[in-house]
Amino acid sequence: MTQPEHRLCKFTKRRSGEAPCCSRRAGMYTIVLITSTIVMVTGLGGLLATQSRHAAWRLNEDAIDADWYARAAIELAWSELRNYPDWRRELSSGIWIGSFNIGRGTLRLELVRVADGDADPYNDQWQLIGTGRCNAAVRMLRVNLIDGSIPDDWRTLVN
Repeated sequence: MTQPEHRLCKFTKRRSGEAPCCSRRAGMYTIVLITSTIVMVTGLGGLLATQSRHAAWRLNEDAIDADWYARAAIELAWSELRNYPDWRRELSSGIWIGSFNIGRGTLRLELVRVADGDADPYNDQWQLIGTGRCNAAVRMLRVNLIDGSIPDDWRTLVN
């Protein structure tokens, strides 16, 4: 009996008729697995970056709204003080508006008398404090009223 002639496959270095080599298939599976993992990690990184940008944008919007609510509180007080020429004697120090819901947030208004020890309120410094709150953002504006006059625009007095 003659032995069958075996020829070597030039790519796999195996004899023709033998089962394919397992290590070659395992190597291909490993390459596919690594490539898909890289694609997945890149995609998840993009999603996280988009989510963090959206959260930062939302916080910025809340801060802008809180600033507008604090300004609205000062505007309310300013219009009230302009209607009372003798407001230092007629209006009391304290919280004027405790918590007023407006839009997506709240505003608070307080008038504080910084007493200098005498009984005359005309010589005292007064502060209007407007606080705006929207979700986690809080903004506070203070307007110092030093003499008895009320200027036309409160923005010149903001601290």
